[in-house]
Amino acid sequence: MYENRKLVDSLFRCGFTWLLIQAIAGFLLDTWGNETPEATYLLTGFAGFLCSCYEPWAEGGFKEEPRQMAVLVNHFYRIPSERGK
Repeated sequence: MYENRKLVDSLFRCGFTWLLIQAIAGFLLDTWGNETPEATYLLTGFAGFLCSCYEPWAEGGFKEEPRQMAVLVNHFYRIPSERGK
């Protein structure tokens, strides 16, 4: 998202965040979905999570490197039993 921040920022400003969520969710479902309700909900929710994280990151001036953001997202989305590791 950082590499395409001008486009992403424009979508946010115009109120088209839902389009971004749909595009990300579609990609995730096509790539990793297995047509189960669990996969559909988790991957669609993850798309929304990514968009929700982008806004404060952008408003904060992208102080965290993209790699740092990936680590944070990975930490949040790990299986609960793995979080303590």
